[in-house]
Amino acid sequence: MAKVYSITMKDVADRVGVSRMTVSLALRGHQKISAATTEKVRIAAKELGYNPNPYLSALGSHIRSSKQKGLQAQLAYLCHKEIRSPDRLQDETPNFEEEFYLGAIRRAESLGYGIERVQLNEEEMKSGKLNQTLSNRGIMGLIVWRHYIKGFEWNIEWDRFALCTMGVSRDSWDFHSVECDRHRGMSDLIDHVKALGYKRPGLVMLEEQDHSHHHIQRSVVSNWQLQLPTELQIPHLIDDDLSKKGFFDWLDRHNPDVVICGLDDVWEWVIESGRSIPQDIGFVRPQITERKNLSGIRYDHGSMGEAAVDVIAGQINYNERGIPRVPKSVLISGKWQAGESLRKQSGT
Repeated sequence: MAKVYSITMKDVADRVGVSRMTVSLALRGHQKISAATTEKVRIAAKELGYNPNPYLSALGSHIRSSKQKGLQAQLAYLCHKEIRSPDRLQDETPNFEEEFYLGAIRRAESLGYGIERVQLNEEEMKSGKLNQTLSNRGIMGLIVWRHYIKGFEWNIEWDRFALCTMGVSRDSWDFHSVECDRHRGMSDLIDHVKALGYKRPGLVMLEEQDHSHHHIQRSVVSNWQLQLPTELQIPHLIDDDLSKKGFFDWLDRHNPDVVICGLDDVWEWVIESGRSIPQDIGFVRPQITERKNLSGIRYDHGSMGEAAVDVIAGQINYNERGIPRVPKSVLISGKWQAGESLRKQSGT
């Protein structure tokens, strides 16, 4: 029987003329190894057909994680809204942007990365001053919180950073991203609302929100409505500038038995209209944030922050920067929350 020859890390080291430690660090994209040496090592490994033993790699990872980590790199979390510091949130309920950030902190610390908030200033973004700010702080990776309504002029030298975006936006983005699995979430929401016996669903959204979400909520609700008798099909209220009066007119004219909406103002308007939730009308949110008692889909925003750091760390490990050749999206599934804003309909 022919002897099977396994290519080792030493073979790669001999080919390049470096130590086995250098090969190990280079294949993991460690910042201590120059880009030129890393490239030579990877080419040699590919030519020789070197494949690391996955069991040894897992063991090495476990050993490394059990030791105290030094600072691997500094990351920045770019956000539009003011985010409170973690110490201030110990006794307060975080909003969902803060949940993203807290999740990112947890993962960054576990991997040995530093992370800091950077409050976005539109003037600094346009002028390019933000580049200098990030450079002065030694930032290697950016988690960018996108704004779903307002477009921005991003004058940032993206090629200098490992990148991951979060949320949705009207801007065009070609970066790796972490997002809610909205299609799955909306499908789950509709299944639960239908099971409770609701038959006259009304969808309320901002037009920019609908556009940024790629019309997912609209399409899922429309698909349900097409299965209903014509007299039960209620037109969506999707407007660029929703007003209380416009909402009241729509509500009185079409009389939905459940409102599907992610806007806090609309919840208040339903109450102002004299209707009781859920006795007179149901209310359900596609993405529950601060209101804990509502029915709808709740996403683990902290897990999304953790996933964003994982995406950044992967790029740093493989010495990847800037706009990727093939952008990848990580979708985080949500879970149904029964809440108190829906009830089983009579006859169901």
